Amino acid sequence: MVFVTEALYETILNNSRFPDDLQGDIDAFINACKIGAQRVEEVIARYGRPTVEETWQMLLNRCARDLRDVVLPMIPDGTYEFEDFCEYEDVQPLEPRRFIRLRAKLIKTHLDKVVFDFTGTDEQVIGSLNWPGNESYYAKSLSTLFERFRARHGCQRRRQPSHRMRCSEGDSAQPALPSSLWLAYVPAASHS
Repeated sequence: MVFVTEALYETILNNSRFPDDLQGDIDAFINACKIGAQRVEEVIARYGRPTVEETWQMLLNRCARDLRDVVLPMIPDGTYEFEDFCEYEDVQPLEPRRFIRLRAKLIKTHLDKVVFDFTGTDEQVIGSLNWPGNESYYAKSLSTLFERFRARHGCQRRRQPSHRMRCSEGDSAQPALPSSLWLAYVPAASHS
């Protein structure tokens, strides 16, 4: 278990624009993780580690299969483009920008291969609105459009040969590290 010292905890809070809100969030995350770890230990004690590991692997395999066999075939072949802007005004005094552009393109081929292309997304920023992702993260996001399917978590198991990500290191979708991040828990992308 990771131990956070009081000095580190105070430093994190003092570097936030909203320390009271952040403190509540951090405390909730820490306690939720502790309860989650305790519940996993209880399940392992009850059923044994091999059974629990086999069950998790079976669930991940089923989710990945649903994405491949159910969700992807529902999307017609083609290119789908999207552009949006995140407000950035007054986030970082050293950067007088008002918006960050996110440009995304989903390219689906007849072989159910998917490319998530972020070419044209603005370069990374100093503030914490960079969002690193990888193919699995975006495939999971895609599968949330199809709520009735269980594909969401199987996408993140490992890199799927059916989907790739295209972006430039140093843009907001794949910032060069060290960098301030919004989704720091997402593994880095593999560039193509």
